[in-house]
Amino acid sequence: MFSQIIGSPVPGEGPITLNDPPRTARRNEINSARVSRSPLAALWPYASRLAGPDGTIPTRIRPDGLHLSDEGVREIADAWLFDTLGAVYREVVARQPAGLTPPERHAWS
Repeated sequence: MFSQIIGSPVPGEGPITLNDPPRTARRNEINSARVSRSPLAALWPYASRLAGPDGTIPTRIRPDGLHLSDEGVREIADAWLFDTLGAVYREVVARQPAGLTPPERHAWS
């Protein structure tokens, strides 16, 4: 109704395009280009690790297709998430760009 009054769509109205495959592919392309130029950033295989052997993400992990369920969080944390994050973090720290030295102790937040 509000969009009719103002004569244009409002955010959240109309078809959802956030996870549109062409949009996702373009965002991944942009992210990859930007991250590859930053020594303090890394991409890691989150979505592909969530997918099962058939290439789909089980609904028990992401029941709404986007957000992780509580059970999904526990499942991926136990299976691979912490190990993957730790490995990628160590990879970035090991790059040691100018002025960056490995800290003696790390904290996650």
